[in-house]
Amino acid sequence: MKNSTKELASSKENRIGQHLMNFLSGMKSGTKVFQHFFSSSNLSNLMDDSSYMVFIPSDTAFQRWHPIDWGFYPFSVQEFTEMVLRNHFVRTKHPLRMADLRTIHADQRYKTLGGEYIVLKNKRKSNTPSSIIRPNTERYCFYQNKLFSDS
Repeated sequence: MKNSTKELASSKENRIGQHLMNFLSGMKSGTKVFQHFFSSSNLSNLMDDSSYMVFIPSDTAFQRWHPIDWGFYPFSVQEFTEMVLRNHFVRTKHPLRMADLRTIHADQRYKTLGGEYIVLKNKRKSNTPSSIIRPNTERYCFYQNKLFSDS
């Protein structure tokens, strides 16, 4: 007897993940590391047919990323990587266009699939980075394609 619910869930996962992978593979370069982490994650299990805004770190950003404290605080790299990926996905009520993001006048706060918050600011003449604000008031800042905690 077939498990049609499992097959439906599996096809949904493949559709969502495949759509993103097709988009990423269409880019000339710079997203291979993100593609690798996404394809080896279980992130598509958290996604439904909603619209999503995805913040895609460049390969350069991943090359600068050193999350492991060698030997002092061992942890699961796979779980940590999935948590980081979740915080690059935001579920939206409707698809957003770049024009929508360019016309924001006030800070726009979005909750990621990982439970963190991304705040987008429209500062055309400022070099101030955008921030991700965590619920416990830690802040993450973007500088030169890199995400780090300032706490």
